[in-house]
Amino acid sequence: MFHEDFFKKIYELKLQYSNQLVNNPLQLQSILRKNIDNNRIALWVFEVIMNEKKFENKFPKLINSGGLLKGVVCEQATDEQVAEHKASFFKGYSFLDLTAGLAIDTMAFAKKFSNVIAVETNPDLIGLLQFNSNQLGFQNIKFVKDIAENFLSYNTSLFDLVYLDPSRKVQQKKVYHPKDCSPNIFEILPSLNQISNQILIKLSPMIEIQELLKWFQNIEWIWVISKDYECKEILVILNFEYDNTPKYRLSILQKNNVFVYELQSNSTYELYSDLSFDDYQWILIPDVTFVKTHTLIYLQNQTQGFLTSKHDGILFLPQKPKNYYGKLKKVIKIMTIKEFEIYQKKLNLFKAQVLKRHFPLKVEEIRKKWKILEGNLDTLIFFKQENQSYVVHCVEEPKY
Repeated sequence: MFHEDFFKKIYELKLQYSNQLVNNPLQLQSILRKNIDNNRIALWVFEVIMNEKKFENKFPKLINSGGLLKGVVCEQATDEQVAEHKASFFKGYSFLDLTAGLAIDTMAFAKKFSNVIAVETNPDLIGLLQFNSNQLGFQNIKFVKDIAENFLSYNTSLFDLVYLDPSRKVQQKKVYHPKDCSPNIFEILPSLNQISNQILIKLSPMIEIQELLKWFQNIEWIWVISKDYECKEILVILNFEYDNTPKYRLSILQKNNVFVYELQSNSTYELYSDLSFDDYQWILIPDVTFVKTHTLIYLQNQTQGFLTSKHDGILFLPQKPKNYYGKLKKVIKIMTIKEFEIYQKKLNLFKAQVLKRHFPLKVEEIRKKWKILEGNLDTLIFFKQENQSYVVHCVEEPKY
């Protein structure tokens, strides 16, 4: 296990070589090996420098505070903005992170809890995590080198909140089901029940909500977080004292705004058969959080719009919404396929973004059939509604 002096040395060398003018990573690696006697240290410095460049937008505070990034844990580690948003919903005295990894979540929650324990299996990471937490000024985190299952076997403390982000790469294979991850959540749940009433579990973004409803009991919250329209995390909050219908929290993180919606799943859905496209001037491409949680009907109810499908549809709106539930576009024209072919030639519309919803052709097939090149100004949405195919020509929301 590496100690603090080792990481101080890595940090000093990183500062010395990070601004080297090189043409490629191999050239930097060559310079480091030439000037640093210890090959192991040279490789550490190289990886830290490369990771900083790769993840500068994911971990800006850690990097700017002098923290170091090492290993494949950077990939699964939580984005700093997501971690701080997640932690903002909790506070208390004691917090346990059973799967520290790079400890981005650990440090975010350490701002909300007085005493924090973080368990990490990799001995090479423990010293790094302690160094990073010192660089950021944390004095309330205790790092423990152990596996979660073993730690739970001898732990006697109680916690206000327990957090798990199980590894989804086991024996060099990517997995997503909780029983295949490490640790196996289902095997340790009885032990978790003994030390805390509230468990926060981060799951694969690939998981379907209907699946986790079958896997877990006592779900108080199903929580989906997106950033810049991409699903970042699916979480469940288990409360062993909660015995009711799960609630849904949708967090939409954008560049300058954060929107949070808390609601119950609503299966009531009405498809308007007398759709008149003349009534709709806007199109909303719903944020992935609504798609993941199957709560698109909430948008139709909130906006009085027309939803093409309750599972993955687009939303036609009569007026511009006050809140941003996704990507908003101004409708230029809605037309049938035959009308589109005439319209396309008339406007010379052969460059656009292309989207599809329940349309028989793939995007690449649509591009080929109608000779549409990549473009950013216009968007063409191909969709099918009640056995009729339509095309919507729309543009980005005008900036006034």
